[in-house]
Amino acid sequence: MIIAVLNLSGNTCKTTNTQTLLLPRISNCDVVRIESLNNDGKSIGEKVSGKEWGTIQELLHLNDNVILDIGSSNISSIIEAIKKDQGSEEIIDYFIIPTVPEEKQIADTISTIILLVELGVELEKIRLILNKVDPEITNDMQFNQLITTCREIGICLDNAPRIEHTQLFELLSKTKQSMQECLSDETDFKSLLKDASKQAIAARKDGDTEKQEIERKKISVLTIKQSTQRIAKRQNALYDIEFKKLNIQID
Repeated sequence: MIIAVLNLSGNTCKTTNTQTLLLPRISNCDVVRIESLNNDGKSIGEKVSGKEWGTIQELLHLNDNVILDIGSSNISSIIEAIKKDQGSEEIIDYFIIPTVPEEKQIADTISTIILLVELGVELEKIRLILNKVDPEITNDMQFNQLITTCREIGICLDNAPRIEHTQLFELLSKTKQSMQECLSDETDFKSLLKDASKQAIAARKDGDTEKQEIERKKISVLTIKQSTQRIAKRQNALYDIEFKKLNIQID
């Protein structure tokens, strides 16, 4: 199975969705990053330029399942390559378009859908993910123009995955962990915090301000990591639910 994750707009959570929502739930899966060849040190997957359509097609055959994480600056190159290799879009099973409730991103999302339709992509292959959603506001209010346009085209968003805005990734940045690293961390934070607390209290009683400050900083780091892991576990459980809404048929 081959999935393309794309949007003409940046900042729609394409890579985040690829690495945290899709990849952990698809077995025997590789990620191919189609963007500049500079390594940002964080993203998963082999990186190639959108101009290298031949190389990209080779990579699609190296594992059972492959996700193409297509950077917005490389979509034009990919589309042009597919047009020249007429019919090659058929090798992609699903086109997943993440978006967010901001005017520019919604306009670009609509343009992305239209581009795929004009390319000849079947509507049943197109999926959308609604990111950074305000849980207290309906989809109709946050994505009105997108929903209306999709309805006119023939795409229903009634059961599209709804990913609520979360502070998780800001916290992960502080702890310098990926979501998967955080989830697999078996550190006993409760015991470490209990010990650090004892040390801090003892230092305070002894008037050792330097030691107290050291333990206080340790408590701060441990508290953030513990909180991050709790939020990550909750987010992961939500991802399990939202992933099913994509209705992807995995071989």
